[in-house]
Amino acid sequence: MTETDTPGMLLEELCHDLRLLWSQAGGPSLRVLGTQVGLGKSQVGAILSGDVRRLPDWDVVRGLLNGFQRYAHAHGRTAEMSLHTGVDQHWRPRYAVVEHAFRQRGRQPAVAAVNGTGAPAGSAARASGAPARTRRLPRPASVPPIPAELPHAVSGFSGRTAELAALDALLPPDGRAHSAPAVVISAIGGGAGVGKTALAVHWAHRVRERFPDGQLYVNLRGFDPDQAPMLPQTALGHMLRSLGVAPADIPADLDELTRAYRSRTAGQRLLLVLDNAASADQVRPLLPGGPFCHALVTSRNRLGGLIARDGAVPLALDVLDPGEAGALLEALLGRERIAAEPDAASELVELCGFLPLALRVAAAHLLLGPGRRVADLVAELAAGDRLAALELDDDLSCAPRSAFALSYRALDDGARRLFRRLSLVPGPDFTAPAAAALLAVGHPRARRLLETLAAAHLVEDHGTGRYRFHDLLREYARERAGREETPAQRMEAFRRLAGWYLRTARAAAGPWLFPDVPPELLDPAEAPSEPTPDEQTTPNTVTTGGPTPPDPVPEGPRALERLEGERANLLAAVDHAALHGCRAVSWHLTDALYRYFWFCLPRPVWRATAHTALDAAAAEGDLRGQAAMHLALGMASWDMARHQDAQDHYARTLELSRRADWPIGQGWAHGGLGLASWSTGHLDEALNHYTVMLGISRAHRDTPAESTVLAAIGKVYRDMGRLAEAADLLERALRMNPRFEWRREPPTLPRQALGLVRWEMGMLREGMEDLEQALTAEAPAGSRVGHAMTLATIAMIHRDLGHHHTALDLGERAHALVEDTGRLSVRATIVTGLAGAHHGLGQDQRAARLQRHALLLARRSGYARVQADALLGLSAVLRAQRHRAEARSHAAQALELARRSGFRVVEGQALTELAEIAAAGGEYHAALAHARDALTVHGRTGHRLGEARALAVRSRALDALDDPAAPHARDRALALLADVGAPVPDALRAPSADHVDR
Repeated sequence: MTETDTPGMLLEELCHDLRLLWSQAGGPSLRVLGTQVGLGKSQVGAILSGDVRRLPDWDVVRGLLNGFQRYAHAHGRTAEMSLHTGVDQHWRPRYAVVEHAFRQRGRQPAVAAVNGTGAPAGSAARASGAPARTRRLPRPASVPPIPAELPHAVSGFSGRTAELAALDALLPPDGRAHSAPAVVISAIGGGAGVGKTALAVHWAHRVRERFPDGQLYVNLRGFDPDQAPMLPQTALGHMLRSLGVAPADIPADLDELTRAYRSRTAGQRLLLVLDNAASADQVRPLLPGGPFCHALVTSRNRLGGLIARDGAVPLALDVLDPGEAGALLEALLGRERIAAEPDAASELVELCGFLPLALRVAAAHLLLGPGRRVADLVAELAAGDRLAALELDDDLSCAPRSAFALSYRALDDGARRLFRRLSLVPGPDFTAPAAAALLAVGHPRARRLLETLAAAHLVEDHGTGRYRFHDLLREYARERAGREETPAQRMEAFRRLAGWYLRTARAAAGPWLFPDVPPELLDPAEAPSEPTPDEQTTPNTVTTGGPTPPDPVPEGPRALERLEGERANLLAAVDHAALHGCRAVSWHLTDALYRYFWFCLPRPVWRATAHTALDAAAAEGDLRGQAAMHLALGMASWDMARHQDAQDHYARTLELSRRADWPIGQGWAHGGLGLASWSTGHLDEALNHYTVMLGISRAHRDTPAESTVLAAIGKVYRDMGRLAEAADLLERALRMNPRFEWRREPPTLPRQALGLVRWEMGMLREGMEDLEQALTAEAPAGSRVGHAMTLATIAMIHRDLGHHHTALDLGERAHALVEDTGRLSVRATIVTGLAGAHHGLGQDQRAARLQRHALLLARRSGYARVQADALLGLSAVLRAQRHRAEARSHAAQALELARRSGFRVVEGQALTELAEIAAAGGEYHAALAHARDALTVHGRTGHRLGEARALAVRSRALDALDDPAAPHARDRALALLADVGAPVPDALRAPSADHVDR
């Protein structure tokens, strides 16, 4: 049993009906209702909106129901309440069903955290004083690594005794929840450089053992001079990935993201450090979902809204007091050195404004020159802009400049140049290869220079060979670059960096529409390590130079991991290139990352990136660039079920490609239009577009494109009922391109489709073999959704073989892979299969509930074939429940949709289902007519299992009419079932037992 299988869906339906009853009662005040049941307004609203993951206490539900009835009676609206209102007669038994479902899952049916603020543990627990039940939710079968994302604790941390004690006081005794069932939030505020992050990280390391489910860290970039503050959607995406959600499966909508995040964190003991927050609105969606979590927020702002609305405990951080500042300096330099120059040390503390960041930089400068006296440094600081270190209220960004300058001047020329050039990196961090590109030097030299900067505390090594600036240091580095580098030098350095990003992306993900990129973008350039001031360059010249080539780039999942590590930098490079010259890099980089984006990037981010690159191509007047970006936008829109947007972008791709006389672009535009047409059930249009693409790919001898479009045509033929032709095309596609390189298409595409077609042809064993091969091929492809679809198809074959328990197990595994994604059509298909497995086990009530959910998902997805399959699945379950009128309605809808779209296999299945419904109601002549039509369709499509089922219902109808042709029809059905390998239905084993199901 899965969460969406029974408990989650039952709870969702219970909340839905409660909200409906609330609305029919006239919408009584949530605040008043909350007072009556002991909840807050927002918590009652969360229950009524279904934003809960575990079952509210029965006393709460009963109190709400009584409140609805009282309000409806007082306002004369009792007659408008269409749902049952008997609390004990109707709602208590229904509540017991939901409660039982949760207990079967091993969950405690206690009130869950609501909207990240928690919820009361129930009136029964409150009355008895018993502790709230805190059993954690079970982890998924595949347990992701426990996140441990805290940055390295700073060395020599000193002072902040009172602040640390205040943070400690917020923690409950070991093993207990907080006194209020809500996440505890600590908001550390203070000016730039006062040590907010250092305190937060130091304390987090001290208490991390109290949070065994992990520690998350996010830099929200609230005051980054180069980038806008991180959006809550982006931060949630980072954290969901850390908690085990695949990037491509992360929901797009903020509300869905928040629900998924709170579901993941509910019941867990997590420590969350949100660093450099800009506002309460930025933080609020990121608060975890249970009373065992602790959120630690740092910001230069006071976050008053977070304190007022969300109960955050403020902790104002000022500069260190003289004693603490002296202790910090002593911890950094050593007791002997301070004891040798106590007066100079005291003066140094004062000159640094008691600012921890300035003290650390000054100490690093002294450590780099062991023979240098503290007094010498004091003299240099006193002679510089000392007041800047004291202007904390007006311009905190300048406070540590004097100390920075001293450390900067102590560096050699190469380190100083790298420090300046690193400020040109548009993303949040950098590596030795990126540094090498900026300087046009080898990787070893760049790595040594980075280590020098890290030792001087001018950059921070945050693990795995990646470095980053503190925001103030980045600003200072930019100041130095503006003063000491010419515009031409800065532009040339960025072009080399952009070229390195482009080469890295193409090496890892492979070219997409542009196998040939202009030489000035990719060819290694013999650029001097230091361009002359009067060197002139053109705006779109990009060099990838340096004498050392990029590190070898792996393929497959390891390549995806490499690109995932550079994700933020690659996206920032697209934006920067589009806005600050080198526009061609913007769209070429986006194109090169097409497949990476498909597997790993949330669709809204992909769309935003492609729009930026599209604007750059339009500004440059590059028709091919515009066409390629419209194609990317079309694919991202299609995957978000925005079919009209996708079709518009594909049409624009075709128009621009024709204007540019670019056949490759025209071919892929037709491929996109074919995909959009196929999804929405316009099969003839899809076939026309795919045929044009096939001709273009053959004319240009593009074998990967040809094999891809052959597989696509095979899927269209499958929907048309041309099963034998579909199998032939899919086999040809696999022979042409047996590896189906992950850069182009995952091998699951043709292999899984071939297994599906062979299944429908009645070749169940052969189809199973194809699908098992697809499972093996999906591992290097990295396609979680493809893996789920293959599992679901194997499950359906097991269902047809009568292995219903195996089908259920496989279906649940498939559903677990995609239940938190936005892939509505995939989820609908898998849930339809799950419903079929439950139906086969005789669990028709559960099957009906699942099938209705599948139909809802299918309609939201816009996929015509998925809708038809869901309609037929629901009809079969309703027929088994003797709801023949409703079953006939759904079967008729499926038939109409199948005929309108040309889904011949579905048409035959719908006719067979109508025959079954008629026979169940004693309408044997109608059953014979439907079965005859179904046999005609199945005979033309080759859907042998469907033909056997139509023969079975025909033989039953003939037998009921005492027609002598009944045994012959029965024998034909039995022979077909035996040939296919499917089990014989009970009705065929004992035909004389057939009777009207009244």
